[in-house]
Formats: sequence, C-alpha cells, structure tokens
Amino acid sequence: MKKISTAAFAFGVAEEYILILIICSISFLTNRYYLWIGCFVAFILHMIVHVFQAIFIKRYIPSLATSLICTPISIAILVNIWNQFILSRIIFYSLLSCIIMI
Repeated sequence: MKKISTAAFAFGVAEEYILILIICSISFLTNRYYLWIGCFVAFILHMIVHVFQAIFIKRYIPSLATSLICTPISIAILVNIWNQFILSRIIFYSLLSCIIMI
C-alpha cells in the first residue's frame, strides 16, 4: 500500500462506489435483490478483513473505525435478509460477488 498514490487509491474507491450505485439501482428498478445481497455479504467480509488487518499489523488503519461501526449493523441486516430470501441463492450470489471482488 505504500507504493500506491493517493490518486490511484481514490480512483479505486470511486470505481467501487460507481459499481455499487449501478448494482443498487438495477436491483431497485428490477425488484431483484440477490446480486445486491451478494455484494452486501462481500462488503461485510471486506469490513471483517479490515478489522483483522489492523489486528495483524498491530496499528490503526483508516478503515478500522468505520468497519467496527458498520459490521455489527450489517450483520443484523444480514440476519433479517436470511429470513426473507432463499438461502441457496444468497450463498450463490455471495460467492459470485466475492469472486468478482477479488
């Protein structure tokens, strides 16, 4: 991460933000939420990685505070989602989203 410029990092964040906006918009307009749920699960895993990253390097990282705040809320939302949608589809789209994210 030391070699990445601020502009390159900002571009990566902007690209993710635009992708999330597109997925949210498509899900809302088509009433098909499985891809959004899959991306949401990938986002939760991403936040958990940031927490473990801070533990591993034994120092604060900028994403730690937001990860600690958002992870419990996101898990509560996910539990509610599991009660309303088909679990096998949630798992499929979560795996697909994680693969795309990697």
